[in-house]
Amino acid sequence: MAEKNIGAKITLSGEKEYRNALNDIKLAQAQLRSETKLLATQYKDTQNTLEALEKKNEVLTKQYDLSAEKVEVCKKAVADYTKKQGEATEKISKLEEKYKSEADTLLLMKKVYGDASDEVKKQETVVNNLGNQIEKAKSDYQSATVNIGKWTAALN
Repeated sequence: MAEKNIGAKITLSGEKEYRNALNDIKLAQAQLRSETKLLATQYKDTQNTLEALEKKNEVLTKQYDLSAEKVEVCKKAVADYTKKQGEATEKISKLEEKYKSEADTLLLMKKVYGDASDEVKKQETVVNNLGNQIEKAKSDYQSATVNIGKWTAALN
């Protein structure tokens, strides 16, 4: 059976790469389960011989190694998404501060220039853009939260 070097994939940094690495591990685990069944059939009458036990040990060691690789991939994904979640939290906080400041400026400008002035319209655009950026950052935060839960569940 051809061996796969999954260990190199632990340096991945994207949802697609994490899923692909996890799928590769699952396929390899399925192959090893099949190999275990084949060994059980091959050594049906001599299952406790040294040769049979050595073969079973080889397969079990490979299964253990793949399980360890799966844990590492999942831990890396959780760590990456936790970092993204923290970054999104910081971004939301900064944007909300800026939004409040710009909204206060808008209110002041409306009092000074009136609602229809060009300066007020420009400031409204700034405030609206900041509002959109806040919504995007909140969406990123929520996405990271969902992915943390998904990858934590994959550990189990």
